[in-house]
Amino acid sequence: MTHRLLIANRGEVAVRVARAADDLELPCVAVFAADDALSPHVEAAETAVTLGAEGPAAYLDIDAVIAAARETGCTHVHPGWGFLSERADFARACADAGLVFVGPSPAVLDRLGDKVAARALAQQLGVPVPRAVSTDGPDAARAFLTELGGPIMLKAVSGGGGRGMREVSDPALLDDAWDRCVAEAELAAGSGALYAEELVARARHVEVQLAGDGTGEVVALGDRDCSLQRRHQKILEIAPAPALSDDLRAGLEDAALRIGRELRLAGLATCEFLVDLDHPDRFVFIEANPRLQVEHTVTEEVFGCDLVVAQLRLALGAPLAEVGLTGLTPHGTAVQARVNADHIPAGATLSRFDLPADVRVDTAARARTQVNTAYDPMLAKVIATGATLPAALDILHGALTAFVIHGVETNLDALAAMAADEDVRAGRLSTDLLEGQIRGIAETAPVGDVVTVDAPLAGVVVDIAAPVGTRVPAGAPVLVVEAMKMHHEIVAPVGGEVTSVAVHPGNQLHHGDPVFTMTAGAVTATTAADDTATDLDAPRDDLAAVLDRRAGLLDDARPAAVDKRRDRGRRTARENIADLVDDGTFAEYGGLAIAAQKARRPEDDLIANTPADGIVLGTAEIDGRSAAVLSYDYTVMAGTQGYRNHQKTDRMLELAERRRLPVVLFAEGGGGRPGDTDFAELFQLTVPTFATFARLSGLVPRIGIVSGNCFAGNAALAGSCDVLIATPDASLGMGGPAMIEGGGLGRFSPAEVGP
Repeated sequence: MTHRLLIANRGEVAVRVARAADDLELPCVAVFAADDALSPHVEAAETAVTLGAEGPAAYLDIDAVIAAARETGCTHVHPGWGFLSERADFARACADAGLVFVGPSPAVLDRLGDKVAARALAQQLGVPVPRAVSTDGPDAARAFLTELGGPIMLKAVSGGGGRGMREVSDPALLDDAWDRCVAEAELAAGSGALYAEELVARARHVEVQLAGDGTGEVVALGDRDCSLQRRHQKILEIAPAPALSDDLRAGLEDAALRIGRELRLAGLATCEFLVDLDHPDRFVFIEANPRLQVEHTVTEEVFGCDLVVAQLRLALGAPLAEVGLTGLTPHGTAVQARVNADHIPAGATLSRFDLPADVRVDTAARARTQVNTAYDPMLAKVIATGATLPAALDILHGALTAFVIHGVETNLDALAAMAADEDVRAGRLSTDLLEGQIRGIAETAPVGDVVTVDAPLAGVVVDIAAPVGTRVPAGAPVLVVEAMKMHHEIVAPVGGEVTSVAVHPGNQLHHGDPVFTMTAGAVTATTAADDTATDLDAPRDDLAAVLDRRAGLLDDARPAAVDKRRDRGRRTARENIADLVDDGTFAEYGGLAIAAQKARRPEDDLIANTPADGIVLGTAEIDGRSAAVLSYDYTVMAGTQGYRNHQKTDRMLELAERRRLPVVLFAEGGGGRPGDTDFAELFQLTVPTFATFARLSGLVPRIGIVSGNCFAGNAALAGSCDVLIATPDASLGMGGPAMIEGGGLGRFSPAEVGP
């Protein structure tokens, strides 16, 4: 029988599985969401099938994945990690469709996918677990917290990856933490069920890798330390776990094997434990993950095996003794660092992605890859191996400093610092080591100081925890942002009163966006709790500010600029768009942008005189057909192309490419703009506008319209259009008068350059 594998995932894990399938000469099929067609994993397989929908929901659509497998003649389905990898209903749907699910049976997934059931199994087998209570609401969790007299951890019953977890030590904060956990858990796993568990305050996170063939034969492939975490998500992993006693290591392996054998494990699984640093010989079981782990690489390096090839061979029916995982002896130490995009601007593209040499790098990214904020921000995994932990960390440090990534901010510097940290090098690890280093909340500021807080990450605002007028202590949440299926709190850096909030629930945030301001003042948690009353009928200052800004964009609000335009016998950008598109259909993008010149001009001046940063653009309907419409605004710095102006244009052109929208461009303007200061680029060699516009050639019609002067970058876009419409007084030139004179070619008026 000819076998064919469908990879029900994306990104790096899809590429990893495709590589293993290729080693086995097993044909494979990739799937992709509608907004993920350019992801490199699509090219890693022989065939690729769209799932139709956009975003993570596409990869969670069981019916669509099963249909793709059947339509392409697949016999096996590999779920990777995340998404459907631990869903028993997906494994059953595969079986019902005659497909082999590469992983444990649905019964095992049922048992391990429910963390409460997994705890019960461990207890039944004599494996120690932390005290816990199942609960359907916060009251029982609050009673458990009071009974323990110490902190607890709220945890989602289903799912993983740190989603749906919150540490709580104050009963007064439990309701809010409960709501956050439920929201995250529902988003990530489709279930908001939670339980409360005793928090092992000072602990190491150690896990044991298992493999089995479904007959009861199970092998343990050593342990890994995954203590270095940020927001409960692993960031650096080590195999074998350093500084464990022989008895403790043997006890962890024995506990994991008991669980694997009881389940008659088929495929791969990982049992995860906490080692109590206050009682170093004590450990407790916390959960088991019945799938391939992100950190499987360090086990492969230490044992000299390929876990994914073995996983596929087990699914193809080979017994455990024949897949190369028995009788192995570990050698040396391996360390994996997860390179993440920390801050992702809209439409971000990796302009450079230079891999380090002489180490293993698992990635699906490359130069010119677009970074989609809807998915996991991990760009690559760097894996280094050495005879000892310090030796491996030395190699890792060199690789991280040699890794060059441009286009997004990353955690490369933080990872390099971690590799050089003395505690890490000595194996003095704990789950709170990184959080203690990065928390950094300023407790005080001079009374009366106004503090502006910018967004520390990209995401969608889901809640305003402290509305305008609320007095909060330092560290109290003001906003809640959803990013990568997790809720992140943006907290008050100082105690004081929240004086303005610039966003609303549902708003998309980008890193660095100003989100709220505070006036510093003495405040405690008690006084803050007594002072949160808000008049719900009072006009909101933040909403009024947004409405004023929007009104300021209209021609009626800029009479001097419009009159100057009229004196020259010309029309405004907004008039051109209004006459072109169907009434009420224009949806403007980026209207509140201003020129990137805050370092040299007051913000009020920029708001008044550089609305929309000189280009009005958005989507609309023209005679009932959807289109992208862009109009440079000559009343703003002569319609020149500025930094944010380019960012807006790039986003609109990418949207036109993805949605196959015709493009209409009013191109009048002066080309590249000098004087923008609020960005770090020395040379603007990473601007993708012109390449993106060229890529639309043959894909959608591009119509350029020019009346008046059109020079340099504006002329380049106009000249690239499929149809160019111009008035007799139009003047187009690749160099404007200033550039011509600067080149020593004499003085010419704009009308003389390119009529």
